[in-house]
Amino acid sequence: MPAAGEDTKSMTNVWKKTNEQQLLNELEDEYGFPRATCRSLVQLMHEFIEDNYGNLRNDNQIIYHAVSSDEPPEKMYL
Repeated sequence: MPAAGEDTKSMTNVWKKTNEQQLLNELEDEYGFPRATCRSLVQLMHEFIEDNYGNLRNDNQIIYHAVSSDEPPEKMYL
């Protein structure tokens, strides 16, 4: 229950922040992109991450990218 004079909407907004919202705000504030462009970029990033990494792990697992020990040290990937 908010104290007298506190704005209830501002309190609920604090709890609704997500990583996507933070990224959207950063793109808008730090890079000066229009709001619509920020929404599109965040959506594209979300879809890319979900498509490429969303089903690669189970609970209690992490993704670790490493080079095979069979690869020579001088080999470069572009």
